[in-house]
Amino acid sequence: QILRDGQPVLDVEDTAGSSVRPSGRDRYVFVKGLPLADLATGRYQLKVTVQDGVAERSATSTAWVELR
Repeated sequence: QILRDGQPVLDVEDTAGSSVRPSGRDRYVFVKGLPLADLATGRYQLKVTVQDGVAERSATSTAWVELR
C-alpha cells in the first residue's frame, strides 16, 4: 500500500504469494513492480503487510519514499 498524507493512493495485493522469493534461511524478499508513473511528485509512505496463513499472524513494515 502507498499512502500520501495518511490516505491510501495505491493498493497492491498478492494473495497467491507469487511475488515473494526466498533469500536465505528464514528470509524472504518481496519482488513486485509498483505503477508509480501516475503519482505526483512528493513524499509517500510505503506500507507492506505480510500474512502468515500457517501461523495465522501478520507483520507490517513502513518506509518513507520520495518521488521526484
